[in-house]
Amino acid sequence: MGEPILYHAFDKAYDFASHLMPVSFQEHPELLASGFGFLGGYALTRGIQFGIKKISPTFYNDYLPKIEKGLAYLVCATPLLYHLVDPQGLEHLMTDYPVYTPGVSAGIAGSATAAFQDSGTTRFRNGLYKKTSYSNKRKTSTE
Repeated sequence: MGEPILYHAFDKAYDFASHLMPVSFQEHPELLASGFGFLGGYALTRGIQFGIKKISPTFYNDYLPKIEKGLAYLVCATPLLYHLVDPQGLEHLMTDYPVYTPGVSAGIAGSATAAFQDSGTTRFRNGLYKKTSYSNKRKTSTE
């Protein structure tokens, strides 16, 4: 089996960033890769959202939340689907690339977090969340 997708690009980025960190962080490469992966996935997703918001606010408000939510679920389900299609390939990936796997997994979590945050904020901004009876009770009880 060949190398994982974008392995060389992630490896170069990890090497560059890890040399900037203190030695105490460099002693735990899996944790460092997880942190870089989460921050990288989150920052990339938020950057794309910001760009779309500036280019087309209508698309950002009306269509992007639905697309984000669907893609976030799909990205989170990808490891499970990969396991169903090629269990030996997933085992090979996890055993032969012990730093790459947590980094990519955290990147998936970071991008999904950013997508769900933005999806929820856009829905809230557009008034799609309805007030619950609890919030109405609190409001009337404090008045």
